[in-house]
Amino acid sequence: MFVNNTHKIKSVVVDVEYNQLQADHFKIQHEVKDWAHSFLKKIEDFFDGIGMERESFYADRILLDVNVDENDWQKTAEAKLLSQLKEQFPVKTIESKLEEDVEANNDTNFSNNFQQAFVYYLKHGHLPWNFYNVKFHDWKRSVVTSITNEKNEKQRLQKKVIEVLASSNEARTRLAGILPFEKILFLLTDDIVEREDARKVYTSMDQADRGLFSIFLQEIFLFKNDGSSSFDSFQTATEMSVRMKDVIAATQLKSSVFKKFQSRLRKFASQGQSEFPFKDETIFFDATQPASATTVLRSIKIEESAAVHRSILKEGIFIENAGLILVASFLPMLFKNLRLLKNNTLTSPPKTVLVLNFLVTGQWQCGDYALTLPKILCGLNAETFVDVQRFRISTRIKKECEALLLSVIGHWSVLKNTSPAGLRNSFLQRNGKLSFENDKWLLQVERNSYDMLLDQLPWSYTIIKLPWMKNIMTTEW
Repeated sequence: MFVNNTHKIKSVVVDVEYNQLQADHFKIQHEVKDWAHSFLKKIEDFFDGIGMERESFYADRILLDVNVDENDWQKTAEAKLLSQLKEQFPVKTIESKLEEDVEANNDTNFSNNFQQAFVYYLKHGHLPWNFYNVKFHDWKRSVVTSITNEKNEKQRLQKKVIEVLASSNEARTRLAGILPFEKILFLLTDDIVEREDARKVYTSMDQADRGLFSIFLQEIFLFKNDGSSSFDSFQTATEMSVRMKDVIAATQLKSSVFKKFQSRLRKFASQGQSEFPFKDETIFFDATQPASATTVLRSIKIEESAAVHRSILKEGIFIENAGLILVASFLPMLFKNLRLLKNNTLTSPPKTVLVLNFLVTGQWQCGDYALTLPKILCGLNAETFVDVQRFRISTRIKKECEALLLSVIGHWSVLKNTSPAGLRNSFLQRNGKLSFENDKWLLQVERNSYDMLLDQLPWSYTIIKLPWMKNIMTTEW
């Protein structure tokens, strides 16, 4: 059976010690670099030979160490390194282990894998580098399936999710975007009365407010779980509407956590507050009360989370739409034609992100986790959540995107009779890695055999900064 394998290597370090003082070190450096590129292909071939359909395995680190002399060192090093690789990954052992996993109920491993990727996504907004790619609808279905009724497993997942939600405003928006309301409720509380109260409020609301409440529901249970005794401090991803305040205040609630919340709302209402005092990506403090220890702790968690995110951006995020950078120069005109650009400012950055995804894939629906490069090119932060179900594609968007691709083909004359689908498959849908350091983005694109055609591209893509972008992006292709 043919198996379509995907192998991802996060980083490769080649450390060479050469015991010859009079050697041409620059020449050796270039020789080692060229050899390393060719040897990576040998490693890929090796892993192709041990893959199994719908299975994956992960190694945190592979260390290979050999001694060779300078005579024909390339072939000798290759043979010895491959031999060591085979010793570390015996084919029969791996195949046997994978088959045992399948026979011994692979559902548990499947669930754990998706739970880990799910928690990582909530925290960072993209999937871990070693997680195999899935389609959007498969991803949502698999995440829901991974949240089981098994008590111990659910408690472990609940603890991890609450930790992430406490440290990230965006995580709460992501959770509301990927899980249905009942699953969020199931994940956050085991209390039957609390669930009933939450359902009462949820079903009393307008459809437009329900997503907002799914976010705020997380805030309520965060304060319950971290031991806070009052609602003097809140973090929310968005401002609460007056409609929601009125609905909650009028609902007959029984649980202590919701009664306390309801009392807080009534207090604001009696003070003549016309708007709920929760601002976008801010922490609201009651000016008459000192910050509680819980609030301070959560603020520390947020800063720690931000530090981890900066570290991940420095290491790099793996993407599958790196070729989008080739058409960056055409984007201002595209957005202008779609009336999404005014005075060099995007009127709806989330919608433009989805337009760019359609430009690359020809598909409108996708996972938020796959939109890192489009977000950056639209001036958003890499971790910003984009609700892919909020917008609908129009005939005009389809026509303008197709027209842009035809324009690219027309200007890039060497492509001749290439179709928009051919351009997408050959160049736009390309693997790559995004990293951020020293206030600029670096995009590294995986090369292919026909990339020689890039030499005849009549415009530059190596340095890009669109008017609405926050930072310069340089590209290595």
